[in-house]
Amino acid sequence: MILDAATGEFRPRRPDDGDITAESDSEVDEDAAEDDDFYDRQYVGEASSDDDDDVAAVLAEDDTPPVWRMSETTDANIFEETDFDHERGPTFTLPSHARELDYFFKFIPATLIRLAKDETNKYAKFHQRHIARKIDKYWRNADYREVQAFIGVLVCMGIDRKSSVEDYWSSDPFLRNQGISTVITRSRFQQLMRYFHLADPENDPRRDPDEARRRRRCQEDPLYKINPWMEPIVDRCVNNYKMGREISIDEGMVRFKGRSKFKQRLPHKPDRDGFKIWQLCDSTTAYIANFAPYLGVKYRDRTDGRRQERGVVKRITMELVQPFCGYNHSLFCDSLFSTVVTARELMETGIYMVGSFNRRNRRTMPPQLIPPGKRKRLPLSVGDMKATTRTDSRLNITAYQDSNAQVLILNTVYPPLECVPVGEGDERRQVPLSLYNYRRYMGGVDRANQKRKYFHTGRKNHRWWTYLACYLIDVAL
Repeated sequence: MILDAATGEFRPRRPDDGDITAESDSEVDEDAAEDDDFYDRQYVGEASSDDDDDVAAVLAEDDTPPVWRMSETTDANIFEETDFDHERGPTFTLPSHARELDYFFKFIPATLIRLAKDETNKYAKFHQRHIARKIDKYWRNADYREVQAFIGVLVCMGIDRKSSVEDYWSSDPFLRNQGISTVITRSRFQQLMRYFHLADPENDPRRDPDEARRRRRCQEDPLYKINPWMEPIVDRCVNNYKMGREISIDEGMVRFKGRSKFKQRLPHKPDRDGFKIWQLCDSTTAYIANFAPYLGVKYRDRTDGRRQERGVVKRITMELVQPFCGYNHSLFCDSLFSTVVTARELMETGIYMVGSFNRRNRRTMPPQLIPPGKRKRLPLSVGDMKATTRTDSRLNITAYQDSNAQVLILNTVYPPLECVPVGEGDERRQVPLSLYNYRRYMGGVDRANQKRKYFHTGRKNHRWWTYLACYLIDVAL
């Protein structure tokens, strides 16, 4: 695809167009430019036979790219305010004298604690028989109240952080935690921490003697160790609370420095190493309504060999918002999630998107917002804006020159030319309403991660799944 100099729109390449150099912004392959990674990459040549599903969806209606036009003040007429009759808050009721523990049991009920008790006793027996091959004479089966106290001690340790676990039972009164040392002994806590389990060790896919079946089962259920808890807790997070109109989606990190094939490194996050969690939150209360761990790059088999799976972020986005479709939520996200195809599909399900859009080398980019020549940004003065709207929908993209950078906002919620005053005195200027609300509501996931980090329940451990188990307790809290 090339940019027609006469019409200013994209069109298929014709034989009389001659050679095109790799420096042309219009010749970018959307197959890679619409990919869900962070990187701005240039590709030469037309789309291959392995076109991304996103590109196929964009070009499904006809053989030409989508048509964009400059936004007008009359575009506000097509942005009718959608009805939203949900009142933010919990969907359950408790008596006025309810304790904090009663709310906790709404997310981690007694059935899950009994499950942890049963599986812990099973693993202790399995470990002594098949791994250690000797009897632990100090071990006795745990009961429900003991496992419940063990989880409560983990929560208290998150509030009262100490450099060593032994300090909670120290003889020094300035280090000792009187409450924890009264509830459980140090040796018993360490025993429970050693054998704590959530899944049946007898059915662990990693212990399957058949190699082919073991590999297949591990691929089908990579979170076998944590799924007995994670799936019910996710369901309760979805059903126990009604979010407001504004919601946000982003990625969070669970810190982990051990060895695991699921571990990721995100240098721009406070916790650079650990498990990446996709999270959907209420933008106002930072309530985590849905989440899913990222399990790494997946590959799909093809006739010409294996190829990395594409469209991962789009698939995760649709999965997380699926329980909330049809309620006219406004979804705020960053450039990792915001694409033209995703925005159009979300509109069809009753969810509207506002997101940053800073990747210019893509076919779905409006030609009116492509910088001229080799420039990296549009020639705009501070406070100036330039907006384009699709001719077939309410989707628009606005370029705004801030004092520090030039910002692109993809938006299906607010009229493109509607602005609000920001600042005082000489610094007062008009800012697009979409950008103003993006900065206001985008931080829901970041605030949720900030609150979780204050008193997280995780303790240093060599087993990777225990960090995710502690994350589930943090979400319930």
